[in-house]
Amino acid sequence: MEGKMSETNEQEEMKTNELAGMQFANVELTLSEMQTGPITHLADESGSNSGLGQLAKLGAEGFSLVAVTPKENGRALAFLQRPVQTERELNFIRNAFLLEDILQIEVEDFPKVIDAIDVDDLIVALKPASDALRKLFFDALPEKASLSLQEQIEFLMPKSLRAAEAAQERVLRAVKSLIRSKEVSLQSND
Repeated sequence: MEGKMSETNEQEEMKTNELAGMQFANVELTLSEMQTGPITHLADESGSNSGLGQLAKLGAEGFSLVAVTPKENGRALAFLQRPVQTERELNFIRNAFLLEDILQIEVEDFPKVIDAIDVDDLIVALKPASDALRKLFFDALPEKASLSLQEQIEFLMPKSLRAAEAAQERVLRAVKSLIRSKEVSLQSND
C-alpha cells in the first residue's frame, strides 16, 4: 500500500510545475468524468484516484481551472494554476483561526486588507479585538476615516458572541484570499 502511495505522489509531483511565481498542474479526464454542474461527491467507482478526484484535490489546494483541451479516445486534459505560496503563507491560510493572526500581515498591505473587508464586518469584528489589532487598522486609514471607525466601534451596541465570531471569520476569509492571490504578504521573520 505504501509503495502505491509513493508512486501516486511521485506522479502528482511530475504533473505540477513552477514558472514565474505560478504553479501549474494538469489532469487527464475521461469522457465519462466530464460533467457540468457542481460536484457534490465522488462515486465509489471513480474515487479520489480518478481524474475528477485529482481535479477536486487540486481545487482544494488552491488551483484554479484555466482550460480543458480535448484529446483523442474520449479524453481531455485539464490545465490548472495557482500562485506559489511560501510555507508560512500556506500555514497561515490553513491555520489562521483568530482575528489576532492578522497582526502577521505586512503593515503597508493593510490598506488592501481594509478595501477587501465589508465595513460592517470590520466594525463588529474589531469591537472585541485587542488594542494592538485595532491600532493597526486605525493607522492604515486616513485620519477622518480612522476617527469615524473608532466612533462606530465605540458606540456599537454589544453584539452576540456568534455575530462577532461570524464577522471575524468573514474578515479572516478575505485576508486568506488576499494572501492566496499574493496581493498581501506576511511580515518576514527577521
